[in-house]
Amino acid sequence: MNHITKKLNEINDLVKGNKWLDFSYEEINASRVILIGSEDLSYENFIFIKIIFDFPIEISTILQDWTRKDEAPFIKLLSKEEILKTERSIPEEFCFFEINVCGYENAPIKILAKDINYEIYPNNVL
Repeated sequence: MNHITKKLNEINDLVKGNKWLDFSYEEINASRVILIGSEDLSYENFIFIKIIFDFPIEISTILQDWTRKDEAPFIKLLSKEEILKTERSIPEEFCFFEINVCGYENAPIKILAKDINYEIYPNNVL
């Protein structure tokens, strides 16, 4: 679990340093969910970050593009106590991720997946 926490901290630091990112889904299927963060979602060559959730088994989301919340971490791992409140049984090898979105009091995006990875494209920032 420490490697997941390390990746989340790195992602949050990258996203926090770029206030103009909007997010959207690039791909959703049984093997992965890919989020893209970009200063301009209409142009592929402006993608700044891709966040890849490996082997998702559950996703609760909003369907429109979104912007991160400034006052909260962009993405976090739910604690065991928070998972218990969801009244779900989570397989041990999976993690429950929560994504904060501007305009929502509670994080509207939740992804249950085995792992998380990311790719950055720092030269694509406007």
